[in-house]
Amino acid sequence: MGPLKSKNMTSYRTHAANTVDKGLSNPWYKEFWAWFIFTPLVAIMGVMSVLIYFAYSAKDDVVTDNYQKKGRMLEASFDAQNFAKELGLVGLLTSINNTTYLILGAQQAVFAPSVLMYIEHPFKQELDTTVTLTLLSDNQSKQTLFDSSLGLLKQQTQYKQHYIYRLQSDKPLTGKRYLRASYLTPSPSTPSSLTQEATNELEVWRISGETHFDQSSYTFLTP
Repeated sequence: MGPLKSKNMTSYRTHAANTVDKGLSNPWYKEFWAWFIFTPLVAIMGVMSVLIYFAYSAKDDVVTDNYQKKGRMLEASFDAQNFAKELGLVGLLTSINNTTYLILGAQQAVFAPSVLMYIEHPFKQELDTTVTLTLLSDNQSKQTLFDSSLGLLKQQTQYKQHYIYRLQSDKPLTGKRYLRASYLTPSPSTPSSLTQEATNELEVWRISGETHFDQSSYTFLTP
């Protein structure tokens, strides 16, 4: 029994040594434990890379830019808004025969041969545009095609004066937009309480609103 046991022990040790030598001779990438350890790490690094890419490419544009745009349109000029309230200004933006018009109703006379309108996209700054609206003549404003729109405006405010401006834009007006209509005058050399909207220009009054050009047939603009 003694020699047999010794022979078995020798055979076991030889087999174990061969197994160890075989394991040590295998490349690391053929070992199960290497992939068991590294696979979760590689997966985590991949997920983190994707998250970092989207974080830098998006830069909170959907949320931050949306609120920044609303802030820009509401923050700037309490004086201009208050003056619009004093004038009793209310605007109606509407499309008639594929042409967009801004109809102003006011309690007092408004001397504005042209109006500047800022049309801003909620998310994409490159789609923002600014257009100048031209005042129609008295004869053009009395056309019957405006009767329905004037009736809508009358329901909103009992205006004493009304003015109609034509909007012409090089960019197609589609989707949701924030609107601000302002009357600007050259800035005097002396300081003024009116808001300075741009270089050498002062914003006299302002009305604003929000529309969806594809869904709304008309939109009211108020101080």
